[in-house]
Amino acid sequence: MRITLDPIAFYIGSFSVRWYGIILFFAFLVGLVVLLIEARRLGVARRQAISLYLWSLPFVGVFSKLFFYMDRWDLYESNLALMLDPSGARLDGAIIGYLILLLGYSRFARTSFWLLGDVVTLDIAIAIAVGRWACFFNGCCYGLPCDLPWAVIYTNSHARAPLGVPVHPVQLYQILWYSLIFIVLWMMRRDLKPQGSLFLLFIILHAFGDFVTRIFRDDNEFLFGMQQAQLISILMLAAAIPLYVTRLRDYRRPIASAESK
Repeated sequence: MRITLDPIAFYIGSFSVRWYGIILFFAFLVGLVVLLIEARRLGVARRQAISLYLWSLPFVGVFSKLFFYMDRWDLYESNLALMLDPSGARLDGAIIGYLILLLGYSRFARTSFWLLGDVVTLDIAIAIAVGRWACFFNGCCYGLPCDLPWAVIYTNSHARAPLGVPVHPVQLYQILWYSLIFIVLWMMRRDLKPQGSLFLLFIILHAFGDFVTRIFRDDNEFLFGMQQAQLISILMLAAAIPLYVTRLRDYRRPIASAESK
């Protein structure tokens, strides 16, 4: 499949506006709509939900950039001016930024961390699913060369991917994965107990999917032959799975005890 679309949507004078920014803006709007729906369902005030959303924008932006710079420091240390390039972000950094925000915001607002986690879960999932289209059309986050029938070939000179080379459409893999996460969790969201289970299941599914899809990604090795994001995914799984199992067991224990009487 050839990708001929120009990543630049239009120009304002000499300034180029890329589809990347337009699609990300749309992804954030879709995420906000889902966030408000979930806030209403879970009894979180609309004003508080919007406040949390607005705070998430700088946290996600800063941490996604920070992790991107850390992963490619060998490129930036010799030319710090390259950091001014608005392109480039890391999904794992964005997730960690959101986690830090939730920890701080829940304490400040005196609201349950797990409740807020459940409120933002589907917002994050759908925003990633939509936002990855920005990466796909921009040609960034591209995969390794391959000769598979579904390989994509970028031909426009404004694309970030190597031109004329068939590569894994890793962005599409992730679009499918996060769309599936959104659909499954949306269907399960009213039944999951205890509070925070929706959020923890998302972290588990995110970490698993991100680790697997990055096998096909053209990215820097960080440690032990793995990419930085893959190591972070392992840490997320190591923390989230035991926590989910423990919280579920503790929730079910009094129910099982009551039923046995």
